[in-house]
Amino acid sequence: MILRPFIIGLDRFADVAYFFSLRMGLSVVMPAPVVDVSDLILVGDGTPESYVLVILAHHLNGRKTVGLAKHEQLRGLTVLRDVATYITAAARLRTLVLIVDRDDKRLDELTSEVEQRLNEAEVERGEVRDEGAIKEITLHHKGREICLIVLVNDCELVGARRYTIESHLLNVAERIFSHDAVSRLLREAGGDPKVAWAKLGKEGRRDVFEHMVKHPELVERVFPQHVRVLRRLDD
Repeated sequence: MILRPFIIGLDRFADVAYFFSLRMGLSVVMPAPVVDVSDLILVGDGTPESYVLVILAHHLNGRKTVGLAKHEQLRGLTVLRDVATYITAAARLRTLVLIVDRDDKRLDELTSEVEQRLNEAEVERGEVRDEGAIKEITLHHKGREICLIVLVNDCELVGARRYTIESHLLNVAERIFSHDAVSRLLREAGGDPKVAWAKLGKEGRRDVFEHMVKHPELVERVFPQHVRVLRRLDD
């Protein structure tokens, strides 16, 4: 899979994915913006998601080009209110993936929020096909049909009080630094995986990403829903 920044939602986010790809020696991000894509991934929250996507794209090892974007103002599921903007901009768009944290909500609460946000959007929607961390909805907009997939960062991590992309990354960190070391970071962070991930330090975080590059089988175990969705895009 080749990732290219989508023409909408550029700024620093596009550079972050590209330069991370270069630092890790992974030739999976092309810096030139794109608009003519059939598949687009929207990052709903922070920077770590883009790093994970770069590594997943590397392991998928396909040549299909997929757009990558982050909304300039909205975060999380509120991005769905502006989904028509992306559908209109990409005339060939067939599949739109939004990646969000579960945070401290139940998965069924997220499903209700997805429905609410789409009701606020300028699109018509079908019923949500709910598979927990993967929620799929058919959208209709000006005679076109789009498959929307809401991909939820949701990983069990002992001692964490929220479910975020950092929960997945700290799960990998346990394999490198030990369960006790990660548990200590979580205690110091008050159970917040985002704070614990920051406490791991720059070198520790780099060790985690390098370990993920070297061990695709571990990535598949720790990010199963992400691998499943991206494989679908790469077909």
